[in-house]
Amino acid sequence: METENASKQDRTPDAKAAPAAQAAPAPPATAPQWAPQPQMPPQPWTGYYAQPPAPRPPREPIVSNKPSLVGGLLVLVGVLGIIMWSIGLAGFSMFGDMMDGNGNGPYEIEGVVEYTNGTGASGANVTLVGTSIATVTDNEGNFVLYNVPKGDQRIEVSKAGYVTLVRKVAVTGDMMSGWSWTDSQSTHMGPELRFTLSPGTGQAEIGSFESDFEFGDIQALVAVCAVIGIVLSILAIIGGLNAFKKTNFGMVMLGTLAGLFTIGFGIGSVLAFVALFILLIASDEFKGKASSA
Repeated sequence: METENASKQDRTPDAKAAPAAQAAPAPPATAPQWAPQPQMPPQPWTGYYAQPPAPRPPREPIVSNKPSLVGGLLVLVGVLGIIMWSIGLAGFSMFGDMMDGNGNGPYEIEGVVEYTNGTGASGANVTLVGTSIATVTDNEGNFVLYNVPKGDQRIEVSKAGYVTLVRKVAVTGDMMSGWSWTDSQSTHMGPELRFTLSPGTGQAEIGSFESDFEFGDIQALVAVCAVIGIVLSILAIIGGLNAFKKTNFGMVMLGTLAGLFTIGFGIGSVLAFVALFILLIASDEFKGKASSA
């Protein structure tokens, strides 16, 4: 009986006995594979030297009708200037021919010779120096010289016992006033020569030849102005033609500035000023202007 109980005790497991140790897992045949990392773009080098700037995209050309408007205005300015100066030159030349046809003389010059007390000096000799034209004053001292030619003349007045007077006068004439004479004091129209005799001997020269601005001088001045005006008008037209083509900005600017002085009946200068304003706004539209700026 004891032997059988002992055998049963030997077969009953001990509840407090430690569990048996489990075996470690076998290592994998290959190493684990990591997921691929994204590729980073190359970063600019941040060294001492700065990176060159990125190229700019080409600018699109500006297209408008402003250059054509400038060209039309300049051509109109040039045409107005040529018409105005041509009419002025032709009209002034025609008028000058009429003046010359009626202003060459001869003329009649009247005057009076007086004493210092204001009374007329009768019997005084009046001579146009260098010619045979001469006369004698009447009882009231009046005289008339006939057939006096145009130009600088000397009139001599003499009488015994008095100082001989020689007056310088510039005789001019035109179809409007008939004739005039100039001395050192003023320019007189018509017969107004006066001489005052003083007791004594010898000769005294009075008056002076004033610079006589004749109509021919005005004609020459108008002719010069007309030539300048026509040249400026042609420059304005050339500038306008270049504006139509949008080329040669400098020539267009020169033509615009020339147009300011063509006058063109007054309206030409105004149109040229408007063209200048538009040209400055549309300067980038001319070929070569943007690249040279």
